[in-house]
Amino acid sequence: MVLIESDKINKKYRKAWNVIRDCGFPVVSSRNWLFGNLDIMKSYSTHWQLSKLTRKYGRTYGLMQGSHPTIVTSDPEIIDQICFKQFHLFHSRIMDPSSSHPDTAYEVHEFAARGERWKRIRSLTSKAISNQNLRKLFHVMHDSVNHFMMDLEKEITDSEVLELHPRLQRLTFDIISRCCIGLPHGCQHNDANLKLLLKKFSPLQRCLPDLKWIALMFAKLCQLFRTPFHLDIDPIVIYTNYLHKVVSMDIVDQSRSSFLYFMKCVEDDEWNGWVVDADKPCDVSSIKIIQKLTRGEIINQCRFLTLAGFDTTANTIAYLIYLLANNYEKQEKLCQEIAMLDEITFDNIQHLNYLHCAIMETLRLFPHASLLQSRACIQQCKIGSYTFNKGVGVIFDTWSLHYDHEIWGNDVKQFRPNRFLNCTTIQRKNWMPFGAGPRQCIGMRFAILETKIIMCRLLKKFRFRKIENKSEIK
Repeated sequence: MVLIESDKINKKYRKAWNVIRDCGFPVVSSRNWLFGNLDIMKSYSTHWQLSKLTRKYGRTYGLMQGSHPTIVTSDPEIIDQICFKQFHLFHSRIMDPSSSHPDTAYEVHEFAARGERWKRIRSLTSKAISNQNLRKLFHVMHDSVNHFMMDLEKEITDSEVLELHPRLQRLTFDIISRCCIGLPHGCQHNDANLKLLLKKFSPLQRCLPDLKWIALMFAKLCQLFRTPFHLDIDPIVIYTNYLHKVVSMDIVDQSRSSFLYFMKCVEDDEWNGWVVDADKPCDVSSIKIIQKLTRGEIINQCRFLTLAGFDTTANTIAYLIYLLANNYEKQEKLCQEIAMLDEITFDNIQHLNYLHCAIMETLRLFPHASLLQSRACIQQCKIGSYTFNKGVGVIFDTWSLHYDHEIWGNDVKQFRPNRFLNCTTIQRKNWMPFGAGPRQCIGMRFAILETKIIMCRLLKKFRFRKIENKSEIK
C-alpha cells in the first residue's frame, strides 16, 4: 500500500512539473523532488533569494513549491496582463492547501475567496473603507494616537532609547480593532488578543498539495492532544471565538462607522447562494452584486482585516522612521511641512505632499507584504511568448520590480521621496506594495491615512536619530 501511494504521488509530481516545462521561461532546478524549491519560498529571506534568481534567470521563471508549479515574475507587461487585461483568467489567488476550499467553505474571507464570491465580499466591505467613512473614522484613529502619544511622553527621557516597533504594533492593533469591530475601548495596554496574535503559529502553515491530508491530520491531532498535554490553544482559534461573540452582539451596540456595522447591515445567515464554482474564467466587472453576507463570511472578514491591518502598518512606520533617522535632512524637510499645520484634520493632512511621497518611497524600498501577492491561472493562456497552463500559480517579485534600474534610475537604493513628486506613468504603474488591479489591497487608503496621522503626531513632538553601533537593514 505504501509503494502504491508513493507511486501515485510520484506521478502527480511529474505531472505538476510538466505544467511549467516547455512554457518559454527557464525553470529553477531543485535537489529535492518532494519539496521542490520550498527552501526558497519559505525562508526568512525569500525576497532577496527571488531577486538573486531574477538576476540569474531573468524577469520570469518557474519553480516548484512542493508539487505546486509556480511562475515568478517581475516583468511589468506580464504583471499588467495578469492584474488587468486578463484578470478574468487570474481572479484567484494561490489556494492554501491546508485550508478549506474557498468556494465551498462556510467561513471564508476576501483574501481567499475567488470569482463571484470574492467580488461580493469585497464590494460589500469596500463601503466601510470609502473616503466618506474614512472621514468618520478619522477621529477614532486620532483618539488612539492621542493615547499613544501621552504614554510615549511619560516613558521617554532625554537620554533614553525606546524600542518603538512593539509600541507601534499595540497602537495599530488598537486602531484597526476599534475601526473594524467598533467596540468603544482601546487595546494598547496588555491586550489579550494582541498577545495571542503575536505568538508564532504552527510551523506547518503550508504543506505540500498532494499531502494535504498530513496537514489536516496534524491540525486534528494538535486539537486532540491540547487538553491532556496542557498545550496552548491555537491563537487564531481563540481570536475567532472572540469574534464570534462580537459579531453576535446586537447591531445597535456597535459603532455605525465600523467595518462590522456595514457588514452586519447585509447579514443573512440563512442565505445559501454563496456556493459558486469559481474554477473557471470570470468577468467580475459584469457581476451583479447580491447584497448579502453570511455570518461566517463576516467573522472571517473581520479576522482578516484585523490581522492584515496592524503589523503591516506598524512595519511601514518603523521602516519610515529608520529611513528618516538615517537621512536627517529629509527628516527636517518633512518636519517643516508638518509644522505648517496648526491642527491635524482629515482634509489638511491630504495636502502634505512630501509626507505622502516619503511613505510611497518607504514602501518602494521595503514592500514588506508583497510576497502575499499571488494569482492562480484558471485557464491556459498566452502572455507574450510564454504559456501559462491551467493550475499554475503566479507570484509577483515586487522587490525586483521596485529595484529595477530601468524603471527607477540608478539611485534605486537611495531614499529619495522627491522621485514621487514628479512620478512618471511607468513608475506609478509599477509601484505595487499593495498589489495591483481589482485585487489590490482593500485597506490601502486606510493604512496610508493611519500612517500619516501617526507620523504627523510623532514629528510634531520628536526627532529621530540613528543609534551608533546598530546594524543596518539590508
